[in-house]
Amino acid sequence: MPSSSPTGRAHTACRSSISPIVYRGPDTDYRGREICVGANETAVAIVDVTDKGRPFTIAVATYPRVWYAHQGWMDEEHEFFYLNDEMDEAAGERNTRTLVWDLRDLADPVLAGSIGGETRTTDHNLYIRGDLMYQSNYQSGLRIVDISNRERPQREVAPARSGGPARMV
Repeated sequence: MPSSSPTGRAHTACRSSISPIVYRGPDTDYRGREICVGANETAVAIVDVTDKGRPFTIAVATYPRVWYAHQGWMDEEHEFFYLNDEMDEAAGERNTRTLVWDLRDLADPVLAGSIGGETRTTDHNLYIRGDLMYQSNYQSGLRIVDISNRERPQREVAPARSGGPARMV
């Protein structure tokens, strides 16, 4: 997908994962438009793709200790985006870390916090359904987190189990 703000390590705006939606969140400037929120190695990019011939970047946001912004998913209200950094555990983060982005203003994404896991296993993909986040982890399987408190989820409903530290293969 072309972008006016190249990101990623090769500055190609390459997306590891995008979540295309018809936006129905609180930002009235973009309600009803087709929006892609992309995880692209070094940042999160928010792009309006309503006009397929002229997509444009709304915002690009980065965060401390970025290793590989891999994949994420918006909540059903289109207010928060939950992001996996696939390589941060192997690079020294203590445990699985999921980043929580406040996207109530698409042009001004705010890193609202993070969810710390109970294990040091590599998170891969996650999906949101209602108040639950379902997250796959390479070594320890499925982790389910209650996200009813969108900015500060506190409780793992079904924690992943680890057989040891994360290893990339």
